[in-house]
Amino acid sequence: MARERGSGDYLAIQCKFYDPAHTLQKANIDSFFTASGKCFETADGERSFSQRLIVATTDKWSKHAEQALKNQTIPATRLWFKDLAASPVDWSQFSLAKIEDMQFKGKKAPYPHQAEAYRLYTGTAQAAIPSFDVVSFDLCSLWVPTGPQRRDLAPRHGLGGIYGLCAGFLTDR
Repeated sequence: MARERGSGDYLAIQCKFYDPAHTLQKANIDSFFTASGKCFETADGERSFSQRLIVATTDKWSKHAEQALKNQTIPATRLWFKDLAASPVDWSQFSLAKIEDMQFKGKKAPYPHQAEAYRLYTGTAQAAIPSFDVVSFDLCSLWVPTGPQRRDLAPRHGLGGIYGLCAGFLTDR
């Protein structure tokens, strides 16, 4: 159970720890729906859940388990295993005993063509491109197309490949 700070609404949370190859069945979540559908007492009086969240370590759900999530009076949301894996939290370092010491994965590095475009624009080589809230590009709109867009646009505009395309978007000050 969790309580939302802003609204004070209560959220029912069920965690299912299964092998990623396991298929979650409807029977695995039935008791959660039953329990979270009932009212409960708080210091502020009787309350009910406004939302449900199911966190599972498997993304394989049976057809009936999938259908059980739909058209609930109390909305039910599933947090996929792939969402947990893609989150910025370094789960190998995570500890409930020390939540305040939560570690995060390193920031993503730019692709080589993005780093080169940044170097050409700024005149400096960067290991990683700073975020836009740190570096101001003034009125410059720097767009680095990829794939088919790069092959298509650069020759049509007479620009020297991807690097010339970046310069084509710079504005006079």
